[in-house]
Amino acid sequence: MSSTQLHFVHANGFPAGCYSSFLGMLKNVEVKAIEKISHKSTVLPKNLDALVEEFVDSVMAGFEAPVIAMGHSTGACVVGLAASRYPYLFKGVIMLEPIFLSTSKRLIIGFLKTLGLIDYFGPSGAAKKRKNRFATINDARIHFSRKNLFSNFDNACFEDFMESGFYLKDGTIHLSFSTEIEAQLFRTILVNIPRQLKHVKSTIIFGSKSNMISSWDVSWCRNSMFESSVQMVQGGHMFPLEMPRESAQLINETINVINSHENTH
Repeated sequence: MSSTQLHFVHANGFPAGCYSSFLGMLKNVEVKAIEKISHKSTVLPKNLDALVEEFVDSVMAGFEAPVIAMGHSTGACVVGLAASRYPYLFKGVIMLEPIFLSTSKRLIIGFLKTLGLIDYFGPSGAAKKRKNRFATINDARIHFSRKNLFSNFDNACFEDFMESGFYLKDGTIHLSFSTEIEAQLFRTILVNIPRQLKHVKSTIIFGSKSNMISSWDVSWCRNSMFESSVQMVQGGHMFPLEMPRESAQLINETINVINSHENTH
């Protein structure tokens, strides 16, 4: 059986290597991913357009289209936007916890951005102040293992984070994902959802215990993402890294549906 080509885009702050265990559980799938999106340019992105183009360039360089695109969190928004602009490149789109918020939330966020107050109310503020240097890798392990975000991580996925999330420079351990870029990407949250994006045929999967996406946001997606199938799993915003086996099983089933649909056309 030939393998399915899938290009993955990681969540903000988590290099692609953090998903190694999860992605390794996908069956008959050849996976490619940008290790750290938005890290090639020296200019901070004002929106997600540069990330979309970086992703599309990577798809065209690494695969023969059409492929399956899958992304998590901010990465899910990137693949959705890419599919809306370059539909011929993708035979299927899978979005895991995309940051698609209800209309009222987006109005409030837009207002806060206009006033320059978004860092006081959104995750960009926390990212900007995140500790990013450590004396030893064990200090980094202790620091992050105590954070609520990692409390439900699968053990193997946490080890993937420890392996891919840091580098050594001048005797100091550094976070490999720039906290400056992470904060800026959080500021680029979609305030306006393009009409074309609402018509992308996709599978959207949310975690039922997500602290990022509320039931109001899920309802907005069900009513407004006209061509998408919206599903729920037991887990939080980071569910692919909290329950990788269950998540991979659902993704495998989704890929099978995409491939079977392709074979009937």
